[in-house]
Amino acid sequence: MTKTTNYQLNQWAKSDRIRMDDFNADNAKIDAAIKAVAEGGVKLAVGSYVGTGSYGASNPNTLTFASQPKLVIIFGAYTIIAPNPAQWAPTLDSSGVNQTYGCSLVWNENQLSWSNSYAERYQCNTADTTYHYIALLG
Repeated sequence: MTKTTNYQLNQWAKSDRIRMDDFNADNAKIDAAIKAVAEGGVKLAVGSYVGTGSYGASNPNTLTFASQPKLVIIFGAYTIIAPNPAQWAPTLDSSGVNQTYGCSLVWNENQLSWSNSYAERYQCNTADTTYHYIALLG
């Protein structure tokens, strides 16, 4: 079994034996890391929204936060990783392969708006689909 670079979290291969102790150890590491971030002044915001099926520059999605986000990750069947102040973010599929259909980003104080001109799925806005997000706030 391999481990992730930064936090040594377990990365299973199909041939690995999965054990409860490994999951519990990973959860303890994640819990400690989140606590350290919170105590260090960085705040996390988490939430979800339901897609509407629209897409494109005239139909952006928008999230509003309590303070300026430094990084927003939106995930579902596709994932958008949006660092502030970038103006473009890749759309990744569930295997982590970079799609050529990324999103245009607009940052406005405590808001992020994004759009994709190819399809609602690349904008993480498929109708009646629940998307989740996590944001690091400064």
